[in-house]
Amino acid sequence: DFQEMVIINSSFKNLSPLYERVKPRSILTFFRVMLTANKEKREEIIVKMVSNDKSKHPRITQEWIDIARAHPVSSRNGLRQLWAAAHFSTKLSAPKARVLVMASPKDRLSNSRCSEKLAKKWQSDILFHDWAGHSLTEDDPQWCADQIKKWTQL
Repeated sequence: DFQEMVIINSSFKNLSPLYERVKPRSILTFFRVMLTANKEKREEIIVKMVSNDKSKHPRITQEWIDIARAHPVSSRNGLRQLWAAAHFSTKLSAPKARVLVMASPKDRLSNSRCSEKLAKKWQSDILFHDWAGHSLTEDDPQWCADQIKKWTQL
């Protein structure tokens, strides 16, 4: 259905072990989030885990708090999402679409080796960002847009 696709900081169960898909320190952060009763504080903890641009943290945190208030996620559904992420796998054969994989070696949530393995398996193009975190499009949206534009013109 697609001619091109961009995959950012992604991982798959059948390509990478759990300790690469979720760095051990991030597992502790998830427990901290689950034990934090204050919804605003939870969003702040998550933003600090996925974003490396501290100057944007107040804005992102407020946006995510607003979203959480408007569209609350139950604890049960949150656990379902974590379970789904932990068990997510892909077809080992490459899609027919042209694929660009983007990754952040400074990602504190997951290891960029996951993206490297995917790109290698699918023989896809891969680009690395120098400083951004897991939320690459929040940290440096202009870089993402510029790189995707260049890639689509190849």
